[in-house]
Amino acid sequence: MNQQPENPFARILSLLLLVAGAVIVSRFLLLLRPFVFVSLLVLGMLAWLGYRLYERRRERREAEAFATSVQGIIQRRLRECETGIAANSAEIQEITSTVKELERELLELDGASEEKVRETRRLIEAFQAEKKLREAKLAFLQTALQRLHILEHNYRLSATIVEKQEQLKRLQEKNYEDLANLEELRSNIEYDRAYLETLDELSTRMIGSQSINDVRALRRELDTMTRELNDKDAD
Repeated sequence: MNQQPENPFARILSLLLLVAGAVIVSRFLLLLRPFVFVSLLVLGMLAWLGYRLYERRRERREAEAFATSVQGIIQRRLRECETGIAANSAEIQEITSTVKELERELLELDGASEEKVRETRRLIEAFQAEKKLREAKLAFLQTALQRLHILEHNYRLSATIVEKQEQLKRLQEKNYEDLANLEELRSNIEYDRAYLETLDELSTRMIGSQSINDVRALRRELDTMTRELNDKDAD
């Protein structure tokens, strides 16, 4: 049976009535029993502070547990990839604009000294090298982002399947074959976690890389991991 949606006006009215009742009782106690009123007020404040401290500790523990979970690691890496993609894309646009400006100035250097021409060309080549490095990093981050989305989907699907398997286990008698399938699925989840940890390591190494060869080598490692993951899914 569907539950009726809670009326927000009724909720607000109940809250107002509760506050009004508390004010009336407080005024009554303040007039007749000021010591009792002060004691209750202090106890109420202490109880509220204790509750807030408990809630903050609980939220902190939950946040720490989520940060070290598979889902938390995936979410963190997704944010890092998206940030890196935005930063590298912006830098590529900036470098492209700078190179075009230098090329225009190079065309206008009629009668300029050879030294200035060589320096301008050297700057253009240096900026082009930086652009290629960022394009390589951008390609890596885009590929990693796609793999992370796939991994996130697989993890959620696996978690859902495990949950439904456990639900089914409570509803019917399980045979050895079903148990073996469940263990195999759990093994697949562990494999996905190992894949994520390796991808996490590659992303960390990529952030510190300073050459196109390093980024391309990391991209090859990522492609190899992806093929292994696809082969495993095909099996």
